[in-house]
This record gives sequence, structure tokens and C-alpha cells, in this order.
Amino acid sequence: MPNAPLCGPEFGSNAARGASATPVTLPPPIIFTKFGPERAAQVSPSSEMLASSDDLGWRSIVVRAYSLPDERDGFTTGPIPDLLVSLNIGGVFTVESRRLGGWTRARPPPASIGIKAPGRYETLRWHSDSCTPMKLLHMFVSADMLHETAAGLGRPGLSSRVPDALHVEDPLLAVIGRALLSAVVRRAEPLHADSLAQSLALHMVYGRSLASEAPRPWQMPGALSSVALERVEDYMHSNLGMPLLLEDLAAVASISKFHFVRGFKLATGEPPHRHLTRLRMQLAAKLLRTSRDTVQQISAACGYASAGQFANAFRRHHGASPTQYRREAGH
Repeated sequence: MPNAPLCGPEFGSNAARGASATPVTLPPPIIFTKFGPERAAQVSPSSEMLASSDDLGWRSIVVRAYSLPDERDGFTTGPIPDLLVSLNIGGVFTVESRRLGGWTRARPPPASIGIKAPGRYETLRWHSDSCTPMKLLHMFVSADMLHETAAGLGRPGLSSRVPDALHVEDPLLAVIGRALLSAVVRRAEPLHADSLAQSLALHMVYGRSLASEAPRPWQMPGALSSVALERVEDYMHSNLGMPLLLEDLAAVASISKFHFVRGFKLATGEPPHRHLTRLRMQLAAKLLRTSRDTVQQISAACGYASAGQFANAFRRHHGASPTQYRREAGH
């Protein structure tokens, strides 16, 4: 095989497998029925999970970062009903995929994308081509979000036309993937994840599904009306201590999630999650200046699951920790 590994024996060779290696028994396909961490299939039994959104309460997307073994032969993935987008976040490797026909080979560089459409399964094998550890970011996007996004575009059939791709260059998907990985590391709230997932779904349905078609006119949704925006603002202010989801805010505005994200940004100049964070940081600063509540109590009042998560967000917004801010305010 060309592109032999720089740090070990060639993929598939006797030296790599061992002269007396036993045949590989493929595991059965993995099928999940409920969207969430339990439905995102494990990459490989020997993969190490580096970061995950599993415990963050995200409902429209599951994100996991893995460190992969240098070589894997004959691993079959299950036909999950949701979209899987993979981002290479480390290493250079050769990967081969077998679906209906023979093997297809690719050598995805860092920041490249792989796409597995809903309902598909495949057999994979790979080997490392460098000394850099192999790392992948997996983003599982809810099939319901794909359907809703396609319906919002007036093209409900598009959600079933998301293409498979072992390797594509898509800078926008790479940027969204990096943002989602950062959101996992920062333990971002569900509203932030929902907004990023909506952007990913829109690009997959509109950008990639229509890539081979001639463009057709499409009317972008406009800004939220003043009445709808006032309802959403009131709802946010009344629930700053609660975990808010994109679908909740869209329901208050009486429009779909797809139209809500763009309409809200056009009306306010910022996406919903950033606007909500700003409101929460305003409340936090007021409570630190005027109340005797502990930082832990203020954290909960502002909708944060932990004081550490709250302190990080407060420092990014105000340039000081909650304790330092309170001390400098003379309270």
C-alpha cells in the first residue's frame, strides 16, 4: 500500500498484524432509538474519549472527541438514524471504507471532513501515516433537526439527500466543529449548542445537498417582529435561572427554530445564546454589587450548573472573577 506509516509497520502487513493473527470478527451494527449520548455509536472499542457533551444536557447534537489507535482493521459502524459529521483534529492517516461495493480509500489531512448520512452503515479500517496521534471529532446531528431545517427551506425532501463522503474539504464545517469542541471544553449551555447545531444542519441541508443543483431563488427569513422579540425578551428575563433551549425560545416567538435563529440575530445584532449570556452577566454583576448571596447562589440564579462554569463565563464577560468584581465594587 502506498503512503506507508512513518512510525510503524505498513497497514495490513504481517508485521503489523502478527504472522499468526486470528481473523477479525466484526461486531454487530449498533442501533440506537433515542437521540442523545446513548444513540451516538462508539467509534472503536479501543478508542479513548478525550471530551464529550454527554453530560451537558444538549438535545440537538452530540459531540465527542476521540484519540484513535494507530491501526484498526475491519470495524463496522451501525446504521444510526442521525447525521454523523467527522472532523480530523489531529494526525495524518489513511482510511478505507466499504459500503455496498468495494473499498474506497482516502487520506484526509487535518481539518478535513467526513460525512455519514442517516441510516447508513459501513466497514472501516485505517492506519496512521505520521507520528502525530490520530484524533477525530464526531458530531451527531438529530435527524429531527435536519427534517425541520429542510422544511423551513420549503424543500422537505432535502433532508434525505445528505451525501456520504469519506473525505471532503469544507472550511465552514471545520469552523463549526472547532466551535463545538470549544463549547464542550467550556461546558457551554444547551442554547449555545443548539445554535451551532442549527448552523451545521442548515449548511448540510442547503449547502451540501444542493451542491449539484442549479441555484433556485429562496427568500431568507426576516427579523423578528417587535411583538415577538418583546415576548422572547420577557421570557428570557423571567427564566435566567433555568436552562433555556432554542426550541423553547422559538415556541415563544411562534416560529420554527430554523427561522428563529436568523430572525433573532437580525433583530438584535447577536445570536440568541450570546444575548442570553449578556443578560445573565448583567444580572450576575447586579447581584454581586447589591446582594449578600454567595457566588454559588448567584451562579444558580443565573442558570449555571456549577460555580466554576459561572466564574469562567463571568471572567470572559467582565474581565475579572466574581470575587474580584465584588471586592472592587466595595461590597
